[in-house]
Amino acid sequence: MNDLTYRPIAARPAPAQERGLGAWIEQHLVSDWVSALQTLILGGLLLVVVMQIIQWAWIKAFFGPDDALCHAVDGGACWGWVAEQYRNILFGSYPQSEQWRALVASLLLLGLLASCGSRRFWRARLLPLSLGVVLVATALMAGGVGGLQPVSSALWGGLPLTLLLTWLSWMMSFPVALVLALGLNSKRAVICGLSSQYVTLMRSLPLIAVLFVAFFVLPLCLPQGMQMDVLVRLWGGLTLVSAAGMASILRSGLQSVPQGQSDAAAALGLGYWQTLRKIILPQAMARVMPGMMRHLTEVFRDTTLVGILAFHDLTGAVRLALSPAVDGHLHLVEGYALVALFYLAVGFWMSRCQSQLAQPLDDQPVHEVAVRPLGCLVSESHKVIKS
Repeated sequence: MNDLTYRPIAARPAPAQERGLGAWIEQHLVSDWVSALQTLILGGLLLVVVMQIIQWAWIKAFFGPDDALCHAVDGGACWGWVAEQYRNILFGSYPQSEQWRALVASLLLLGLLASCGSRRFWRARLLPLSLGVVLVATALMAGGVGGLQPVSSALWGGLPLTLLLTWLSWMMSFPVALVLALGLNSKRAVICGLSSQYVTLMRSLPLIAVLFVAFFVLPLCLPQGMQMDVLVRLWGGLTLVSAAGMASILRSGLQSVPQGQSDAAAALGLGYWQTLRKIILPQAMARVMPGMMRHLTEVFRDTTLVGILAFHDLTGAVRLALSPAVDGHLHLVEGYALVALFYLAVGFWMSRCQSQLAQPLDDQPVHEVAVRPLGCLVSESHKVIKS
């Protein structure tokens, strides 16, 4: 007779936690003894560096506006100079009586930048809305309209100049990049070859070389008596280089749309431009949103190069603010530390937005924006049938 006595089974260990801070630390920092040793050494070095920065920026720092006492500070920062010169750092040599215009323009452009982190903002109205905000900001900076006092572009600087160059270059490079992307996907060898040569040339040239050509060489090539604003020349150089990088992003989005959708649109009688505008481009833009956000971040960083050409962007405005320092006491570290912190914060936020824009594409095989092209196919098919 079989023994049917039931014996209790020993308890099994609980499954390892796969989410949360503790699980992340266990997986990435102390997964084995080598990783734990590396974490301990690097963590100790990082702690020493952080403590030194805290001592310099806070414990030993001097916050008063007295420059003579700043000389006596031993190993600490002098933030009083920043409090006195913050207008010059933010707005450069823009007239102080009109700096409210530069402030409003900066807030508009920063708000536009913040809106790009939302997927709802990436619609067909993105380009005209962005263009409207940038035009308003440019009108505020330039003046001459609405009773505003005209201000020469040579006096623009600081944060509004950095943001204006970023947005103007990024937006105006989109139509050029779209034409280049269509040329790269063209079946005609001449168009494809010219587009490919342009993209290859611009992406291989250093941006500073292009800016030097726009700044020094282009005025020599203009007809006698013809002048072009230096800010327009620099903006044109940034746009041409930015368009080459954006063209590769748009090309990948256009190639990601299945060929069957183009065939279906052709079978319904849609022309090339109708198919592109209603079927291909909406889906391609939905797929390249993270890449476009990354490209915007790159353009934002590249604008710092205009400071080499005597333009006081946010980094160049720090040097401009140092000129009235007493006894030549240059607070370079304090000024550049604040500017670096600003670029770090904006870059980190834009990278987080890029990750959020890419997240739905990982969860869904077909993006929700693709519903709109399918609706276009249905509506156009009804028109073809009725005709």
